[in-house]
Amino acid sequence: MIAETLPLPATQTSTDSLPCEPHLTVRDLGLRRDTDRWLFRHMNWELPRHQFIALTGASGVGKSSLLRMLCGLENPSEGSVTYCCNEGCHHDPRQYQKKVGVIFQNLRLIGNSSLLNNVLCGRLARYQWWQTSFGFPSVEEEEALTLLEEFGLAHLSHKWSRKSLEVNNNAPPWPAHSSKNLKSCWQMNPSPSSTKN
Repeated sequence: MIAETLPLPATQTSTDSLPCEPHLTVRDLGLRRDTDRWLFRHMNWELPRHQFIALTGASGVGKSSLLRMLCGLENPSEGSVTYCCNEGCHHDPRQYQKKVGVIFQNLRLIGNSSLLNNVLCGRLARYQWWQTSFGFPSVEEEEALTLLEEFGLAHLSHKWSRKSLEVNNNAPPWPAHSSKNLKSCWQMNPSPSSTKN
């Protein structure tokens, strides 16, 4: 796959308390699927703090595989992915897994649980199994409700997710106001079949 990006803004959103390094750095990243077929190769980009990036492309070009690498669920064939935490330390994706969340295209919701509980499931890795047996801490519930509010789904938070999705299937895929933070867009195209080694 070949990736192209729109230039990131020259000024970076940061505060004095946060390191000025990019939050996520991808260097010479590549993923080989067969001995002679690369999904993508020589991918280089940085994501500043408080910014969003959109990843687009045809089916099969490696978007989900890239996300799996960013989450530490799959190792790249070459290159590196590095996160810079608030303290300025560098982490590989496996060390940073509890701070990264991805919803893959084969979305699995618990149909007979509330939409709120489904959102909270993304926080399970932060706790021991017994700490959430009788519910999540109230601060987690408040954050989840805030997210549902941003997506226009707060009024459905206590309905079963199966019913919530039926009712709200015309909702936009993300909040309209978040597009102002979308500073970069990657278009992933199939790699030429002649790309070897």
